[in-house]
Amino acid sequence: MSKRLSLKNIDQLPNDVLRPKYNIQAHKVGIVHIGIGAFHRGHQAVFTDDAIANSGGDWRIIGVSLRSPSVSEQMNPQDGLYTVTAKFNGKQETRLIGAVEKVLVAPQDPSQVIALLASSSTKVVTLTVTEKGYHYNMAEQALAYENDDIQHDIANPDAPISMPGFLVAACAKRMHNNDDNHKLSVISCDNLPSNGSITRKVVIDLARKISTELVEWINANVAFCSSMVDRIVPAVTEQDKKSKQLELGMQDDAMIQTEMFKQWVIEDNFCTPIPDWASAGVLMVENVESYEKLKLRTLNGAHSALAYMGVLLGYKWIHEAIADPLLLSAVERLMTQETGPSLDTPSGFDLAKYQQQIIARFQNDEIAYATQQVAMDGSQKLIQRIMAPIADNMTNQNVHKNYSVMISIVAAWMQYLHGEDEAGNTYEINDPLADKLHLIARKNKDEPKEYVLAMIKETAIIPKVLAENSLFINALTDTLSSIKQNGLAKYLHQLLHV
Repeated sequence: MSKRLSLKNIDQLPNDVLRPKYNIQAHKVGIVHIGIGAFHRGHQAVFTDDAIANSGGDWRIIGVSLRSPSVSEQMNPQDGLYTVTAKFNGKQETRLIGAVEKVLVAPQDPSQVIALLASSSTKVVTLTVTEKGYHYNMAEQALAYENDDIQHDIANPDAPISMPGFLVAACAKRMHNNDDNHKLSVISCDNLPSNGSITRKVVIDLARKISTELVEWINANVAFCSSMVDRIVPAVTEQDKKSKQLELGMQDDAMIQTEMFKQWVIEDNFCTPIPDWASAGVLMVENVESYEKLKLRTLNGAHSALAYMGVLLGYKWIHEAIADPLLLSAVERLMTQETGPSLDTPSGFDLAKYQQQIIARFQNDEIAYATQQVAMDGSQKLIQRIMAPIADNMTNQNVHKNYSVMISIVAAWMQYLHGEDEAGNTYEINDPLADKLHLIARKNKDEPKEYVLAMIKETAIIPKVLAENSLFINALTDTLSSIKQNGLAKYLHQLLHV
């Protein structure tokens, strides 16, 4: 068996692998990252690695997995080290990342995680827990108190299992420690609008279940910063690991493959010191909202279109889906005529260039991103990616009344919930509401209008402004009917005149 990547054998890596430009062991931990999956390792940890190299500081990271031990099993035997390989247009660059010290598994020892989060040496907490990890009820704009994890954390505040539960427990401990260095900055890096405000909301809502004193302490001592993150980081396969082992001459179970592009925009709202992320290319701004909306509605909305339409048409990969002229035309119309007009782009931002850049990124077949991976958790994603711009275009007098492609994305998602593509191949629906949504789809398989009404009545996915709009209901019903009768391709042909 090949030797495992570790601090002891860095010097045995091939010469073309870039090493950290600092002494890894000379820097202590100052960041805790909750939800340490592939995206964090290919994004925030890379920016932090550069920041340490540029300006030093005790800013290494300890990662926390809230569920599975798999990432800790990948990283801890490697002293937290791993490689990131960026690929685009025949070019490849591999670098070793030294920013992560180790990974803790929360269910194995919740008290250890709380102690780490409460430590005065921890200045910053970053989050990538996916939309569902916030346990936020979009319709109520409040913590989802009825959620099983939240109910558990209310009953067991010292042994939480959710992200809000761990942050509340850590804040309670910080308050009682009364340390001079008790302030904390929390940065959300998930695809939610105003994600910092949502993080603050769920934490405060949960803290209210403990004491008003804790709520007041959090308000005075914790900063919740919004951020927008962007990089395509697909899941790594066993074949990817085998290929990388041949390249490196050693085993790297935590390896990441990604595109060259990366972007991070953070609300400059900190109450603690932070790494010199700006030197690494991070944009610090007063208000992230326009950047968040830009990415959610442009890149993420187009990604969702390719995912659901792609799965229905039998495409396994995003780069295959975007190669279909029909889906390319749908994405171009979506961005230029539908979501584009709903955006308030930052001053000086070239939206047309950004849109074309996104298409080029999707076409990058050197970074294979599965349509099913993008299709995960649609009940959590579509509200902000697609439903919100539909509502804007239908109700806002200042934007064009174009929404046909967005309606077709919602219809494609609803067809996707049947669990079968148009060729009859079955697949698994990965969504926190999967069982409920699949049941609604199955019960109303032959009745598009009843299917739409059931989705409105039995879920909170379609916002009230659309649920009460007969134009939306009729448009979605007609689109579903057409796709069901004629197939998605024929429907898109008629819609796009391609």
